[in-house]
Amino acid sequence: MSVIDLALKQWATPKESERIDALDKYGSINKAAKALKIARQHIQASIKAVKARAAKQGYSPEHHMTKAVPSPLSVARVSNNYDKNGKLVQQWVIATPDKAQQEQVIRECIDAMLVDMPRLEPIQAPLSTHDQLCNLFTITDFHLGMLANEKESGADWDLKIAENLLVGVFEQAMLSTPFAKVGFINQLGDFLHSDGIMPVTPTSGHIVDQDGRFAKIVTVALRLLRRIIDIALMRHETVVV
Repeated sequence: MSVIDLALKQWATPKESERIDALDKYGSINKAAKALKIARQHIQASIKAVKARAAKQGYSPEHHMTKAVPSPLSVARVSNNYDKNGKLVQQWVIATPDKAQQEQVIRECIDAMLVDMPRLEPIQAPLSTHDQLCNLFTITDFHLGMLANEKESGADWDLKIAENLLVGVFEQAMLSTPFAKVGFINQLGDFLHSDGIMPVTPTSGHIVDQDGRFAKIVTVALRLLRRIIDIALMRHETVVV
């Protein structure tokens, strides 16, 4: 009988997998450590790490956990029901998305989308700037994505109006300033009107008037900030955002 569960290898790194194989082959931690020419503590630490990783996915046979959940889920709670003889008769496994793995999946998707993304051409820097000058441009409480109707509030406001206004303001402001060595784009907060997919305030849950889907608002926000940065790069040697 093997001294180590080889099923653990599916949650092991290459180095951990090598140590599991050595433990299986030689039958003891001391012999495996000697064969690999490492301290026994390294093998013990590897086995402990792999078991913890496997348990997070729902696999820990010594605790009657044998139903692993697929990535990017992780086990949030396991409830066992035993009979009077201590035999497991029912088990409930509650899984939730693993935040770290979710983030990794998102990053991988973004990386895949960026493979064929065209690169912007470098913006021509100003021929000369004043080394002793710094221009500061501040945005605060812009609430991009807010929706207002003239009949209700006295003026219309939406994504298109907000984008045109802010780009126009920055163009005029930057054209009115000297060619400084450094330009600061100082975004202080509340740049977006809402904080997530649902158009509600995060603390109190109050409904806010939002101009379309949150993904659309984020797209406009990125385009708007890129446009402002591009304008700043034409007037400054260095731009800090």
